[in-house]
Amino acid sequence: MSEANYTDDAVLHKNRLKPSTTNTIALNMSLTLVSRAMLDYLQQGFALEIYGMHELPMVFSMLKVASNMHFSNKKSTYANFCQEIFERGIKEHSPQFNKLREKFTPMQKLVCNEITYSRALSLMYGGLFQMTIGFVKAGIVPDILEQEHVAR
Repeated sequence: MSEANYTDDAVLHKNRLKPSTTNTIALNMSLTLVSRAMLDYLQQGFALEIYGMHELPMVFSMLKVASNMHFSNKKSTYANFCQEIFERGIKEHSPQFNKLREKFTPMQKLVCNEITYSRALSLMYGGLFQMTIGFVKAGIVPDILEQEHVAR
């Protein structure tokens, strides 16, 4: 990350530009790779069945943070492609969205699909986090830390 930041700073300084989310290419690419790796790593835990029920709130919280980071980075990187959708706050599959989408190039459609997917993941993990916290509070999932008298 620091090397990507250094590279961007050197290029921007050479061209007498100030850093912004749309011109720090190396840093944005690094953030995308890191957030994608974090998501993949955490999601593999479900396939390997390594998470206990009491760990799910923590796992979903970390997944939400990683997917938020991924979504925010994608949104800032591709802002020019789907600017109108973000500015208007148009909901997917609404008549307004479909009218705009008809005018998009195939690349714009692909980018907007990726951003929509990232946003959906973030919302889904946020909901799963809230649900698992509710299960712990309701006693459906035992609070292992409390049972073992672990200091918080």
